[in-house]
Amino acid sequence: MYFHNVSRSLADKLESLWKLAEAHQPTENEIKQFADQIAGIWTSINRQIYEKYSKIRMGSGTLHGVPLSIILNKIKKEIILFKVSLQRHESIYDQEYILKGYKLITKSEKFISSLQKCDSKLQQLLCISNIMPRLIKLQSAIDKYVTTIELLPTRSFPSYDLSAFSLVAKLLTGELLGYESINPSYVLMENMPKKPVFIIKNVKRKSIHPYYPT
Repeated sequence: MYFHNVSRSLADKLESLWKLAEAHQPTENEIKQFADQIAGIWTSINRQIYEKYSKIRMGSGTLHGVPLSIILNKIKKEIILFKVSLQRHESIYDQEYILKGYKLITKSEKFISSLQKCDSKLQQLLCISNIMPRLIKLQSAIDKYVTTIELLPTRSFPSYDLSAFSLVAKLLTGELLGYESINPSYVLMENMPKKPVFIIKNVKRKSIHPYYPT
């Protein structure tokens, strides 16, 4: 659940940045570039983690170096042979023992079916545990980015020079994707309001003012 919440939060932040880019023409390219860069890194992280852990299998507790799935396949074959034997000799064996045999087969098949999910569960656990810190870093990068820029009203001052984009370079070099523990907080709203929004550095509260072109 926590993984899905973090993923949803990151997706919402990216969506807010893209909407922000559409609403502020002077800085549209720069904001969109930053959001696209974050989305690209996210996709790359998912692909790398999946490729690394998708082939890992649960080991057997009885045979060193042998995957559990191989042992389970052998047991399944033995169960099939046992079932065939019961069917062939139903008229010979006592019915009480035949019924007990079928019950044991049913329980064994359910148990094996459950154990066969171990590989996918292990892969999922490893993927999530390795992706989570990186997703938190990406959220933190977005939060830092938003607190270092000043946005002008929509369509105002086309010559405005937006200079605080050093975070993009840090993302490219991986500086913002280290392993320090960071606890990011929400900075962006889920949806852009219809009126222009002024986001000013060191001011926690957003002020909404109508813009009147001169």
